Amino acid sequence: MPLSTSGGNQIVDADGEPVKLGCVNLYGAHMERYVINGLDEVDIDILAQNISSMGFNCVRLVYSLEMYIKNPQVEDKAV
Repeated sequence: MPLSTSGGNQIVDADGEPVKLGCVNLYGAHMERYVINGLDEVDIDILAQNISSMGFNCVRLVYSLEMYIKNPQVEDKAV
């Protein structure tokens, strides 16, 4: 795995070097459309490149239990 824990309180990379997570929050998958807001406006590869270029190395995705239980079909126009 690329990341693991060391000593119970530190995240390290494959070489054992400490890693500091800098996260961005993407919301929307917990809402009515069940997909991250904005994917119908920006290609996900471009979105990922933009997040990385701003120095973030972690993405927090919000989802709902309803989405997991229902496993709904996401509308094509939403992505």
